[in-house]
Amino acid sequence: MILLWIFLLPLLGGAAAWFAGQRFPALSQWAGPASLLLALVQLIVLWGRAASPEAGWIVSWSIPWIPQLGMSLSFALDGLALILVILTCLVGLVALFMVRDGAGSRAGMRRFLILATLSSLMGVFLAADLALFFVFYEIMLVPVFALLLLGDHPNRVRASMRFFIFTQAGGLLMLVSIFALFFLHGQATGEYTFATEALLATPLGATASKWIFLGFFLAFAVKLPLVPFHTWQADAYEAAPADTTVLLAGLMAKAAGYGLLRFAIPLAPEGAAHYASAIVLLGVITVIYCAWMAYGQNDLKRIIAYSSASHLGFIALGAFSMSPLAQRGAVLQMFCHGISVAGMFFIADLVERQMKTRDVEKLGGLWHTAPRLGAVAIVFAMATLGLPGLGNFAGEFMTLLGTFTTHPVAAGIAAIGAVLAAAYSLRVVQRVFFGPKPEGVPAWDATPAQLALCAALIAVLVWLGAYPKPFLDTAWQAGAAPTALSSTSGSPLSGVSADIQNGEVQ
Repeated sequence: MILLWIFLLPLLGGAAAWFAGQRFPALSQWAGPASLLLALVQLIVLWGRAASPEAGWIVSWSIPWIPQLGMSLSFALDGLALILVILTCLVGLVALFMVRDGAGSRAGMRRFLILATLSSLMGVFLAADLALFFVFYEIMLVPVFALLLLGDHPNRVRASMRFFIFTQAGGLLMLVSIFALFFLHGQATGEYTFATEALLATPLGATASKWIFLGFFLAFAVKLPLVPFHTWQADAYEAAPADTTVLLAGLMAKAAGYGLLRFAIPLAPEGAAHYASAIVLLGVITVIYCAWMAYGQNDLKRIIAYSSASHLGFIALGAFSMSPLAQRGAVLQMFCHGISVAGMFFIADLVERQMKTRDVEKLGGLWHTAPRLGAVAIVFAMATLGLPGLGNFAGEFMTLLGTFTTHPVAAGIAAIGAVLAAAYSLRVVQRVFFGPKPEGVPAWDATPAQLALCAALIAVLVWLGAYPKPFLDTAWQAGAAPTALSSTSGSPLSGVSADIQNGEVQ
């Protein structure tokens, strides 16, 4: 029942925030964060259980849903799901912090929609029934679509429609694969079910495995997004309100990465192996192309959007290198990217609110008026470019090292992306914060509350960069549950020490 409670907490907090609205503004403001903090405390307690030597799920819960169709309301938590649900709470707190109270009665509605998105994402990460996973994967589009439409950008309708159509089309392809698995499993075993663990044992022929994998992959490739399925992303990020952009970049893209590791590869391993090299190539193209595009943008949000897509290319690279080390690096990269990109969009929002523009060519010299904001912005920029000592570096390093053992040329080319990341990150810092003092700009800086939020995010990145072992140990326990992390745990890693192969990277 604790998993059901964790899933429901954001919904209850969101309902309270919407109900309180303008009548009780303090309740509307704090109901959501309180619900997320309560869920976070429960997750940390469960993390303590994850440290036990017992393999498999940390905790699970299930009741029949539509038994005639083999569907159940089934939640289960292992190490991989645990760290992504924790990420959902942390990034959700940032998104709630960014809701503008001046939006009137819509502030309460926005908080409800944000928390409904978070609850749906938790459902995605916790679902142990494939039909239930699909329901949450599709439902989370609805509140995000509404959040996009509630913005004030002139292109919000076009951007939200493209976002919805792209992701919905991908979801339909995944649904076809789910139905195919359901019937093939039923024909082979006589048991018609959507239970993930049962479907993992479905005997698939080579052709069926390739087509089923392709349906899953295309759905997740659109949402990650990978080139050439990325064309909706920059427009959606640019048109979305700041709080919604944090959800899109910090969390929804991670649902795609999670789907690749949890479902696409383990459910159709032969198909995944068949397409692995092609997807590694797409990952490399995404890393390089999007980094190059980020360097050529002037809008702060578009720079961060392309930067985000470039770093998400590393996740595809790590997942389909079929190296255990690279896959665990991809998981660490997913978590650290969620934290750092939330921080970057938070800084961009503060700059836009004060300066009324996101054009880096019209900004400059903000260090003179906002040195504390400039300091935290530099730290997030350093995390983005992969500075050693921060978690992003550890994730990318593990990904590239593991990929090098199976696809050395791809790893070498992808490493160029790190150089390009340094170029566009330093360009942003130089154009926005350095240079002559801007005229006519009153003194301003980040508030203590804003600095405290940034400090908490930076502390997580420093911890994961300096001592990622507890995080990796937790993700390692996913090896007993049905994920790609277990299906490749025995793969050889020539040229890598046994300690590193076993995740003993500190």
